Amino acid sequence: MIFCPGSGGWSNPRPNSKATKDLPKYQLYNLEKDRSEQHNLYGSNSAMEKHLESLLRKCIVSGRSTAGLKQQNDPSLNAKEWTQINGIIN
Repeated sequence: MIFCPGSGGWSNPRPNSKATKDLPKYQLYNLEKDRSEQHNLYGSNSAMEKHLESLLRKCIVSGRSTAGLKQQNDPSLNAKEWTQINGIIN
């Protein structure tokens, strides 16, 4: 799952460009069947989307994706840097 429309910033379409205006908010690909990420499945598997959103939120809140003590996350969860995933963390 990719939590942005478009490329995420390294190539076109870049975030906040006109080209991303009509794209889905997020991207979900079955990499076993679609390694080149040609068929966005976002919107077709809400259970998987909610599960992956939950995992992302846990990583952000915990400050880590591995087992261990909770770590401080920088920036805080209320910072503007998290706007692309506002619905997940707020």
